[in-house]
Amino acid sequence: MGLDAMPIPVKDQNLRRKSERHERNRRFAADANFGNGMRRGVMGSCSRTGYCVMKPVAVELPNGELGWPIRRFLTLVKLVKVLQMKSFLVILLFLIAIATVESNSEVDALNAWKNKLTDPNNVLQSWDPTLFTPCTWFHVTCNSNDSVTRLDLGNAGLSGPLVPELGTLANLQYLQVGDNKISGVIPSALGNLTKLVSLGLDQNQLSGSIPETLGNLRVLRFLMLNSNKLSGRIPNIVNELIQWGNLQIMNVSDNQLAGTVHHHTNKTGFAITTIIQDAKA
Repeated sequence: MGLDAMPIPVKDQNLRRKSERHERNRRFAADANFGNGMRRGVMGSCSRTGYCVMKPVAVELPNGELGWPIRRFLTLVKLVKVLQMKSFLVILLFLIAIATVESNSEVDALNAWKNKLTDPNNVLQSWDPTLFTPCTWFHVTCNSNDSVTRLDLGNAGLSGPLVPELGTLANLQYLQVGDNKISGVIPSALGNLTKLVSLGLDQNQLSGSIPETLGNLRVLRFLMLNSNKLSGRIPNIVNELIQWGNLQIMNVSDNQLAGTVHHHTNKTGFAITTIIQDAKA
């Protein structure tokens, strides 16, 4: 006797309704296995007690089209791939933005100075602010990390001021702009260049006083301020720089400075090589 013909024991009305519900589920599962299931992707299984479970399955339709579970799975896979690609692009753009900001900070500083200078000989023609780094510019030297370490612009026919933005060149070691027509005051921001070894501002038209912030340049070896229009007293902190720093040559002659720079022995035990100042300072 088939399963369909087996009598269903009924003890009361609630049991009868439960049995009828199980019977409907069993028949639906049978239809799903052999009929609608091929279209809907549904597989049913029933126990002898009439308890049935319907599960979605991956089936291939007669025309070769995959059922909805496979289509949905493939759609999710594609979505995950798209999200992963977008995340990768966001991270990549973020890293590029950081690198651009770090490099362009030096480009911006030098371009700010260029915009204030008069350059009749076009020595700054290669200073293109649209480039990613200033390391390909003439008169600019960089280290292995593409950070500016030298500016060599002596006797270049330049006129105009020094700008505070130069103080942002954190790895600058040599700033040579002697024998030009640089005017204005010495920016106190140059005291931020704590890696500076040589500062050559001689034979220009600089005025005002020597900023005390130059006393922060503890590794400075050469300070050339001669032949300008500097006035005021030589700051005590500059005198201390001679004693406690590494200064070897200091030339402040041919200015309007007051005070005297005394010969000292610095912390290395070696006397300053040369101190040049006005005879009546």
